[in-house]
Amino acid sequence: MQTLINAVARVAEDDVDDVPEGFELMPAFGPFHELVGATWYRKSERGPVVGMRVREQHCNLGQMMHGGMVCMLADTAIKWASKYSREPALKVLTTSLTVNFLGNAQPGDWVEAHVEVLRTGKRVVFSDCSIWANGQRIAQASAQFQVMGQMEASGGCRALGLRGVGLAGRFVPPRQEQQLLNVRGALQALRACGRNTHQHFGAAGHQR
Repeated sequence: MQTLINAVARVAEDDVDDVPEGFELMPAFGPFHELVGATWYRKSERGPVVGMRVREQHCNLGQMMHGGMVCMLADTAIKWASKYSREPALKVLTTSLTVNFLGNAQPGDWVEAHVEVLRTGKRVVFSDCSIWANGQRIAQASAQFQVMGQMEASGGCRALGLRGVGLAGRFVPPRQEQQLLNVRGALQALRACGRNTHQHFGAAGHQR
């Protein structure tokens, strides 16, 4: 139940209708990601795409997305791809992350991290990642993740995760799987509520 509450709280400040088509809510990987806020993912032929909406709390004094947030997005996206680069899913740990900054994003911008897993070895996963905002590449990253082991195979592997070139089904323990389904249902309810409110009050907020 607490996982469901935290997940809904992470998207409470976001307009869920403002998330691009095809994206689904990612589970938080711990207290840090709950603090950062909602991150979203979708499948692609080359690998996963992870996105987020830039908020005021993600920016520096210059009202630009903080470099640390760009690194966080790259690390999160690459770990997601590395973890599920083969089946069963891997336990991985960041050992190297290099980020070159090429531009910036501002509050309200939608930022995406596009990942390509280059090679999955027995001990190391090598990946590249490009960060995009407003049709411009704002950062380029490369990373190495050490393989610490693998998740146990389970019936919890299903389409809730990613499937693409070099990507296997995502391992989801049965209990967490149900929690994620509950979150998905809650998000659908939020979307419906938002549409009904918009129709009732109108775009300007005046009751019709």
